[in-house]
Amino acid sequence: MHSPTADQEIAHSGASVDRQTIVVAVHGVGEASPGDILADLLRQARLTGVFDHLLVCGVSYPRAQATGKILYEIPWADLRPVVTGGLSLIIEVVALFTAMLQAATVEPSASVTKPNFQIARTYKAVLLAAGIWCLFPPVMLLLLQFQPGRLQQVFIASSVVIFIVILTFWLKKFDRCFLGGFVWALGTACLAVWALASESTDGVPLVIAARIYAVAQFVVLGLALAAIAESTWQWRKERSRRPAGDKPTALHLMTRWAFIYVPLMLASGVGALGWALALQHVPASTQQSVPDPTQQKFSSWAEAFNEGLLYDLWNAEVLFTAAVTFYGLALLAVGVVYLVRSKRYRPSAGSNSRDGLAAVLFLMPFILTATTVLFLTDIAWDWLGGCLHRPEPGERIIQIYQISALRLVPFLAFLVGPLAIGLKVAGDVIFYLCPQGSPLAIREKARERVLQLLKVLPPNADIHLIGHSQGSVIGLEAATASGRHMKVHIMGSPIDSLYQRFIGLNLLGDGELLRRIILDNSYRRDDYIGGEVGEHFAVPNFPVEFGGHTGYWRFFDIAKWQVIPKPINSDLVPPDRTRC
Repeated sequence: MHSPTADQEIAHSGASVDRQTIVVAVHGVGEASPGDILADLLRQARLTGVFDHLLVCGVSYPRAQATGKILYEIPWADLRPVVTGGLSLIIEVVALFTAMLQAATVEPSASVTKPNFQIARTYKAVLLAAGIWCLFPPVMLLLLQFQPGRLQQVFIASSVVIFIVILTFWLKKFDRCFLGGFVWALGTACLAVWALASESTDGVPLVIAARIYAVAQFVVLGLALAAIAESTWQWRKERSRRPAGDKPTALHLMTRWAFIYVPLMLASGVGALGWALALQHVPASTQQSVPDPTQQKFSSWAEAFNEGLLYDLWNAEVLFTAAVTFYGLALLAVGVVYLVRSKRYRPSAGSNSRDGLAAVLFLMPFILTATTVLFLTDIAWDWLGGCLHRPEPGERIIQIYQISALRLVPFLAFLVGPLAIGLKVAGDVIFYLCPQGSPLAIREKARERVLQLLKVLPPNADIHLIGHSQGSVIGLEAATASGRHMKVHIMGSPIDSLYQRFIGLNLLGDGELLRRIILDNSYRRDDYIGGEVGEHFAVPNFPVEFGGHTGYWRFFDIAKWQVIPKPINSDLVPPDRTRC
């Protein structure tokens, strides 16, 4: 189908003297198929339309022309670092992991996000360039230990090095700091040559590899603590500088801390899983009580590995496994309670879920502080006693990492099933906070995508911009930047419930933008993302029927310009409840 260009559209619209009503729809999570939103809007209004596309600056905007109205859809799902299908689940996790580290380097209240937390930037660089790679050298030497011949050992060493190189090429598209993997590939290759030349995969090369592994973890942990201290100092400075009513809250600080420690927690879990998988290649005979040559090899490897470590492996893994598992279970409990309450049509289910998340964010610093203190105290106690740490036998090392890998289990519920939508929403929010220039940043690109269309619309048009979820944030910022007068209708918006409450990003500012636009907000009482907006600026808020965070477009009436409300009564179960 031929798509008219923007110039052709302007010429056509300029010939019309009637004031056109134009609807601009900005989707949120889950509405990525072009034209679906327009079809929902027309269906609800009982209108029929002619569908085509408008081409503006190389972007094809779905359009539907109906009686008295022209509807446009803003396609921005392609700007997200992750698209549906294939390895999207793995990419989503890696992108979110990296985006949290990038978001920790910027001041979220700034209109233009540029890195300004230097220690946080250093922490991110070291974690991505060293922290995630440091286990490869000792793992490679472990695998070499059980190869029967020199050819097999060369093959294993080469495979590990090639894997690091390929993984680095893939990860660098998320952040350039991942390029440190090339250095680790070279270092791993050198250790392999040394070990093979000296015919010792459990001697000095392994001690050095284990020592580097331990030092890298200490450096990352120290930088994480320093980044937390830096963010706290900046938070206190902002509180003393800003006027009353605009001061950053304690929850803003807790959220910023989470951007720092959550990636480290996830990295530790993935590292434990890597160790557990590598140790599965240890022949079963090493786990028997009867000594044999293979068991002796593993015992000598374990002895050298313990010599290189600077801490008690059992105590460290148990402490941090307990902390990370508790965090995952706490988040899972918040999600499960929400699902139960929403199925019982409790109107407070949405706000309670956000309160639960806030409680977890406040509780975790105490858990992690206690864990870190116990960990460092254990090390200090061993040093004062003249013993670096208690060595662990090979069989126990296998058990330690098998147990340690279980810390990831609670987080699996957020990858599939009804709670998975929360991961996508979190991704959209955090990608929006990434600094300019980051491959994961979508803020400027998404806003420009809306502005491109607004610029070519007729100057006398009656514009109604409708945004759902993250689309409400994108649409509102674009409407503000355009300088045009228009009506903005938002649904299930995280503007206040997430951005303002948790992050401290005030998208409404001092209310100046409300002089150019007419804003109203519809939200569901059991929506865990959206809530009331602009309580200080008397923004009209319309609570509507139950149904969670998705499916708003099916109930938005472009004749009444709001989501069709249904009576909300906690004692009255709605007869119909639709979710996408």
